Amino acid sequence: MKAKSSPKLDWSNQNLKVEKIKEYVYFFINKKNGWAIIGELNIKNWGKTIYIGLATLSHDNSQLTTVTYNNIHFSNHHGN
Repeated sequence: MKAKSSPKLDWSNQNLKVEKIKEYVYFFINKKNGWAIIGELNIKNWGKTIYIGLATLSHDNSQLTTVTYNNIHFSNHHGN
């Protein structure tokens, strides 16, 4: 049995930005007309340390997946 590959997506020019502002962490991607929010987390009760990771998976243990991450921006707005 051979798994079918999912559709090929062109993420070659996609940028990811993660920002912490007050009690929230916001996730953005860069679209043609600027940054667009794709998600947010309320971290009010999470403590002082947050770990952010990037994961890639193929949804099929018999197939390998590769990815290249670049131009990733993480920021913490103190006092905002």
